[in-house]
Amino acid sequence: MQHPRAAEVSTPHWDALDSISGVAQPDRAVAAVLVPLYMDVNESVRVIMTKRPDNMRTHPGDVVFPGGRMEPGESAVDAAIREACEEVGLPEDSIEVVGGLSPISTRDPSNLIVPVVAKVTRPDVLIPQPDEVEVI
Repeated sequence: MQHPRAAEVSTPHWDALDSISGVAQPDRAVAAVLVPLYMDVNESVRVIMTKRPDNMRTHPGDVVFPGGRMEPGESAVDAAIREACEEVGLPEDSIEVVGGLSPISTRDPSNLIVPVVAKVTRPDVLIPQPDEVEVI
């Protein structure tokens, strides 16, 4: 089944993304997640999320966006893309960053996570990285 390239589709759903602000890069940011949105064959917008294995040291069993810690010198966008490629097998060239959401914290309020919103071309098969992803 072919999925349309995100950049080639223009619908009111995608047009709503025009109001998203740029990606924040706060000093306290330690991690980034990709909010990967794609258009399915029925022209409905879908999001890719993962479930972490129950034996993970942090956030075991949580349903999350693909993402993780930023490496030294890495931007939030670069980290979010790298992690999504590693965790679910998204091809890097299928990701079009459109902006970001407000940084958030989880269990440690001093550490911020930067959500990076992107249109993606979903491949026919997503491949979970078994050490970090139980199911997509």
